[in-house]
Amino acid sequence: MSRIGGRMALSIREARPADAETMLEHVRALAAEPDVDVPLGPGEFTVTVEEERRILREYADAENSVFLTAWDDATLLGMLNLKSSDLLPGRHRAMLGMSVHRPARGRGIGRALLERSVDWARASRYLTRIELDVYARNAPAVHLYESVGFRHNGRRRAPIWEDETPVDTFMMGLCFSDKAPVPYQVDAPAYTPPPPCDTSRPCHVRDATIDDAPGILELWRGMRRDPQLLVPTAGMPHLRELGAYERQLQATLASENSHALVAESAGRIVGTVSLKGHDRRMMCREALVAINVADGWRGRGIGRALLKAAEERARSGGILRRLTLFVYAENESARGLYESCGYEVEGRVPNAWFQHGRYHDELMMALLLE
Repeated sequence: MSRIGGRMALSIREARPADAETMLEHVRALAAEPDVDVPLGPGEFTVTVEEERRILREYADAENSVFLTAWDDATLLGMLNLKSSDLLPGRHRAMLGMSVHRPARGRGIGRALLERSVDWARASRYLTRIELDVYARNAPAVHLYESVGFRHNGRRRAPIWEDETPVDTFMMGLCFSDKAPVPYQVDAPAYTPPPPCDTSRPCHVRDATIDDAPGILELWRGMRRDPQLLVPTAGMPHLRELGAYERQLQATLASENSHALVAESAGRIVGTVSLKGHDRRMMCREALVAINVADGWRGRGIGRALLKAAEERARSGGILRRLTLFVYAENESARGLYESCGYEVEGRVPNAWFQHGRYHDELMMALLLE
């Protein structure tokens, strides 16, 4: 318990399932503010009380995620959550989100939540990095994060649109350089290179269909065991069930701002690319790009063909204005491909992934569609 400005008794504690309804009211009030720098519009927050309780129980059970709340007696003043990656190579990093009740802003509540979260993360078993996105125009918030130790990792151009006005954001991060990562072992089948491919057979790129789901999963499962691949899930089994992926693919195919394409040769899927758009109105003009090419088919122009076809789909859809992808900083061949297709580096994320016994930085790259 601490006193802010000599008036307010501030208590910061972890959220409990019993707080769910009050926390939902806080988010709905935040979304209804006309000038708040949060990409959430009225009516877009549809989490139920029971869903929120389940989420809070998951946070309470997690070793590398936490949901903090700030109170003045029974009044909720602010919230902060640190959500870590579900992937083992990324369990050391957590994304931070924070909000403070409008009447309570400017009273040090945000700083108190931030400092508590940094202390919690430093004391946690796994976390060695905290990261966040903040509106570039929100100078007070940027200054607050800087004062607590966050550093700029890049500027994202136009990931958010307010009607027809693009809004930039800063990527910021805080690394605990004095804290060693926790090693891990993956129980996965040994990687067996596929048999030689008949690369003389023609390969063509087309839109994916729901019937492609088994072939796409077969490609992914093989790639994820390849120890030479510089991707966060390399060396890990791909656990996605066919039915779950079929539902995800069906949602992608039905979306106006998401697309899925495959490269096919002699009936076999040898490459995929997906564009995953967001369903929130202010974020729906950005899509995350994920591309995969099978072992034995790389270096033959398939990745370029997939990227160009995906760009054409994005342009023809009329909604997307930005394509974003992430690549290991040391993967010079992939970076060269992306740059040749018009993608530009916007930021570098230090210690983004822990793999092969060491950290790997990650580049964020983007292609803006005019």
